Amino acid sequence: MLELRNINYETGDFNLKNINFSVGEGEYFVLLGPSGAGKSVLLELIAGLTYADSGNISYKGKDYTDAPAWKRPFGLVFQDLALFQHMKVYDNIAYSLKRHNLRKDVIKQRVEELSKELEIFHLLYRKPDSLSGGEQQRVALARTLVQKPSVLLLDEPLSAVDVTLQHELRALLRMINRNGVSIIHVTHSFEEALAMAQKVSIIENGNIIHTGTTLEVFERPKSSFIANLSGHRNFFKVKVSHETNSNLLKAEVTPGNLIYCYGEPSIKEGYALINQENIVLSIDKPDLSTRNNFHGIITDLHPSRHGFEISIDAGIRLHVQLTAESVQKFNLEQGSKIWACFKASSVTLID
Repeated sequence: MLELRNINYETGDFNLKNINFSVGEGEYFVLLGPSGAGKSVLLELIAGLTYADSGNISYKGKDYTDAPAWKRPFGLVFQDLALFQHMKVYDNIAYSLKRHNLRKDVIKQRVEELSKELEIFHLLYRKPDSLSGGEQQRVALARTLVQKPSVLLLDEPLSAVDVTLQHELRALLRMINRNGVSIIHVTHSFEEALAMAQKVSIIENGNIIHTGTTLEVFERPKSSFIANLSGHRNFFKVKVSHETNSNLLKAEVTPGNLIYCYGEPSIKEGYALINQENIVLSIDKPDLSTRNNFHGIITDLHPSRHGFEISIDAGIRLHVQLTAESVQKFNLEQGSKIWACFKASSVTLID
């Protein structure tokens, strides 16, 4: 297990503050945050390219806090890949092995085995500038994996390739992980984190603010920052009061527009979040037990990855995903009147 305990680091006007997390053996761990949050700096600290001001970095109980990079069982793939442009692919991959003075036949066997595994064997005698972005990414991975790191550190590994190649590289990274390599994957993409992570940490301004499974972090976000980062659309700043003779709370979005929910009675102001999949739509007024029933007008309807996203003005603006079949079946279009309903228990109240 890789453990970071109370890591602090200051450079210029930026600080990493009291960073604590652990990555289990064979775990795919994603560090998610916006640009400038400290993700890449944290990878460099783990890799040994720079050193923490205080705290400890250990792996399997051994302290690596002050160890030089070449003595750490970690391998870093840089965001810009940092391939040697004057060298052929074979020499890029073999570079670290040659520095350890291994026999040529040993190096050749290792490079060829790994290049076949990563499907770049046919590229071994080409130069990096003749390769596609996806091919270069595979070469960079091979150059790091040839050292057999116990933990692979990836700095925005999918940011420079198109959507089709992203799917291919995701599959490749999952294969590497299944082969026993623990991975720490840095990204600013919520979808990337959701697709890849077994465990995820959210970093904001040099602070880890939430760590858990993707379900724990994204379905029940602890803060408005996490909710915004994860792309929740139905997210409202509210004033909270109690419903008379009930354990329900009333979350007022704007005067007269209330969302009924459950939550901590002590909350007076906060944010109400409703997941799109918990909203039921109906043309006619539904006979449902839902406490929140809004009648509104469709103001926008546009294609999305899973069908259509519909925007509804019902005093508050709600966003709902629908399949193309449902849109066609109910003849929905801009200007259509519709009911949007959801249970009080479907609302997450964040203070």
